[in-house]
Amino acid sequence: MKAVILCAAKEEDLFPFSETKPTPLMPVIGKPIVEHNIDGLKQNGVEKCYLVTNHLEKEIETYFNDVESVETVHQDQIDGTASALNTCSFIEDDIIVMNGDVIISEKDIENLVKKFENTGETSILATDENSPEKFGVLSIKNDEVVEITEKPEKPENPLINTGIYAFNKNIFNKINRLENEKTSLTDAISLEVQEEGARFELVQDYWIDIGTCEKLWKADQIKRQYEITKTKISEDAEVSEKAEIKGKTIVEKGAEIHPGAVIKGKTFIGKNTVIEPNTTIKNSTI
Repeated sequence: MKAVILCAAKEEDLFPFSETKPTPLMPVIGKPIVEHNIDGLKQNGVEKCYLVTNHLEKEIETYFNDVESVETVHQDQIDGTASALNTCSFIEDDIIVMNGDVIISEKDIENLVKKFENTGETSILATDENSPEKFGVLSIKNDEVVEITEKPEKPENPLINTGIYAFNKNIFNKINRLENEKTSLTDAISLEVQEEGARFELVQDYWIDIGTCEKLWKADQIKRQYEITKTKISEDAEVSEKAEIKGKTIVEKGAEIHPGAVIKGKTFIGKNTVIEPNTTIKNSTI
């Protein structure tokens, strides 16, 4: 199985950060958004990840330059998610597709893969949303998706499409059959729904669409909650005997925690970070 992660677009609502860093490389507990998802995909049997890039793509290429299981693919014109995926039409295997500006748990990826393998049909990761009118809304019958309606004025239910899918290679045939004005991947999926059928799998842990600075902060908060399960202090970190670590904390190499500092809750102290004397930090990423 392969994966395609759509990383080409610039997220204007993340200004000014998006001027110098592509959204997929923005950090969440010390690691780029997209790297968290790549790790989760690898744990679920994905052999290679293709990152479709355009905006600040050299930054992404440089970051993953020495990673054999990751390859970038250039999207010349940013004209929709269907054409973005179609840049990888050379893939012959089953594929997981997701956007590069989301955070999803390894467990939810696993559940999606299982649904796809058990049914053999296109599988869509879905979740309930308080404002479903901003997303594609799924109409369902039992375990089947019967329709996807993009941004309806009056949604019939709160179940939305997260933009994370499992496909077989026939999805490229559906994309190539789309009329010129249809550029969204959901248009191709609608053909799948009509002709072969599609299933959905509910998010159990979390899915965060990182379209604002507030959502980036929320992603960091949730990742700390789920992933920091015990205290881990790098051998290359310096923690004063007079500092206190009261919660579950990750301290990376090169970090310094000086006398009198108090670290509480689930906290991440990144590489080469210096926590000055008599500082109190709680449930934070530094």
